[in-house]
Amino acid sequence: TMLWTAIAGAQVVILAEDFEGANPPAGWALSQNTPSVGWQFGANLGSEYLPIPGHTIYAASNDDAYDDGSSTLNLADRDRLITPVLDLTPYSATGVVLEFAYVQPGTYGSSGSVEVSTDGGTTWNEVEALTAAADWTNAQVDLSAFTASSTVRVAFRHNDGGNWGDGFAIDDVIISSVPGTDVSVDEITVAEYVAVGPIDISATITNQGSIVVTSVNVVYQVDSGPGIPATINGLNVGLGESVEVVHPTPYHFASAGESEVEFSVVGVNGGADADPSDNLATKTIGVLTLVPIKHVVLEVHTGSWCGWCPDGTVRMDEVEESVANVITVAVHNGDGMDIPDGNTISGTFIGGYPSGTVDRFRFDGQSGVEGSRNSWLTRVNVRAGHIVPVEVSIVGSTFNEFTRELEVEVGAEFVGSAAGDLRLNCWVVEDSVTGSGSDYDQANYLNSDSGHPFFGAGNPIIGFEHNRVLRAMLGGPWGTAGIIPATVAPGQTFSHIYTTTIPAGQNVAKMTVVGMVSAHNADVNRREIINAVEAPASPSIFADGFEIGDVSDWSSATQ
Repeated sequence: TMLWTAIAGAQVVILAEDFEGANPPAGWALSQNTPSVGWQFGANLGSEYLPIPGHTIYAASNDDAYDDGSSTLNLADRDRLITPVLDLTPYSATGVVLEFAYVQPGTYGSSGSVEVSTDGGTTWNEVEALTAAADWTNAQVDLSAFTASSTVRVAFRHNDGGNWGDGFAIDDVIISSVPGTDVSVDEITVAEYVAVGPIDISATITNQGSIVVTSVNVVYQVDSGPGIPATINGLNVGLGESVEVVHPTPYHFASAGESEVEFSVVGVNGGADADPSDNLATKTIGVLTLVPIKHVVLEVHTGSWCGWCPDGTVRMDEVEESVANVITVAVHNGDGMDIPDGNTISGTFIGGYPSGTVDRFRFDGQSGVEGSRNSWLTRVNVRAGHIVPVEVSIVGSTFNEFTRELEVEVGAEFVGSAAGDLRLNCWVVEDSVTGSGSDYDQANYLNSDSGHPFFGAGNPIIGFEHNRVLRAMLGGPWGTAGIIPATVAPGQTFSHIYTTTIPAGQNVAKMTVVGMVSAHNADVNRREIINAVEAPASPSIFADGFEIGDVSDWSSATQ
């Protein structure tokens, strides 16, 4: 199933149905087994094993609630929701596409598909088997192969596989014609910040037309400079598909500052584009002469109760060994080491354990920032290559052994312009944490896995040593607002002093502090950690000659 943003441009809507009126809609038909309930319409059609998120009024076949038995061998009797008869012959010179939203978890054997009949509904052929989707997902199906018929009907079919399954729900059905050749430029994919020197200029384009795109003529322009044209061949982009195209001529950014880049498509397959209104994208690029070292923050979400989490520990160690400038933090949940702020982060981002976030950054193609342990190393390496406009430092750190008060000053120096709600923060992290009982003894499902480092360690592992344990977020889960202004110019510096009392039983000699600058946004998936740094919580304990304010061994440096 192809995911889509929505076909734009010079389209003609043939059918549009959001199920907000009379149901079933006029001209639509239902087909199901007897005495199956089949398709229903409403705003709350989910059940215990078929949770359907809110989506106003929608259509759903709920096998969990009714055990509809929709897999009978009599194909005409399967649970189908069928459109009116459609004449697609006026669109034979262009193309036709079906777009809709759906939920189809597939957890208990149900499946959803799209079928097409060219004889008004007597016989059916499957044209798209939908991939499983527990949340509302947008899909797109090319119907251009049926434009020779004036008696087309489209069916949404639920099949429970002969079992007591879950179900299938749909909403916002649109069938429309699309032009033959039409490309949109979605975004310029050059990084937000680049270093002085030659940079590839690239953009993501989407085929909005029915004809496969094999080549595009493109032009880019930087500031008021001349347009630089090129023809990019060798493409194979179908309807609704997107691809990143890279201009063959890099641009040499000669000096620091901000530059405006424009990228446009001026031709498709050697001819004109049917809708040039969406063929241009622009982006402001920050060009830096001094490039701070990028420190990546890997938050590993774990718990002593989690039997697979020892493997998360192994993966975290692998990342630390493989990447020089990574800061790992273990955010515990549901055990003796969790903290309220850590639980806030887990509740916001995490759906399973062990799991993690890398700079709380949403990577391309991902709906959120969470990533499985198999993805951590790759994602950390990607982020390590990002250029950022700010260097973070631990300006000073002191610990009073009598009052157990820890004071940390975190500093930020901007080498490039920045804007938005940017925040400072300071985390406290402790190594070698042990304890007794289920709050500390580590469940271990790898105990019988002979190829795993924790094979034979026990289940649970008694006296397990927990490293990189998050003890405090001194700026809260989202950082301290109001220190950094909404608009920042190169050369500006900011700092904030954090104080906290270290509880008895926690070992300052095993602690580090992590300073960082992060972004805040109403969209939780746009709250990335921009840059960070790590230093001893009490420098005098850690190293001879390490004086307050001397952070050369820990903070990032320009290069």
